[in-house]
Amino acid sequence: MPESHEWKIDGIRMKGEPDGEGSILVTSPDFEGLLSEGNTLAEAMENSRGALAAVVIYYEETMKPLPAAYKPEVLNQ
Repeated sequence: MPESHEWKIDGIRMKGEPDGEGSILVTSPDFEGLLSEGNTLAEAMENSRGALAAVVIYYEETMKPLPAAYKPEVLNQ
């Protein structure tokens, strides 16, 4: 049976699972609507960062509350 993978980005849980066609499908139980994919686990994880950023923008633009688990990293400048 294909393996699923879990990781966090900015406190948000991500889950990657094989889609049966050779790609890894990424969803998040914390963010409704987050969907991404990649051909490898590394690619899926990287693509999920962009998907998270897009969903955060959507939530902010539509004034939906962000999940409490969301803790964006603060970059030192």
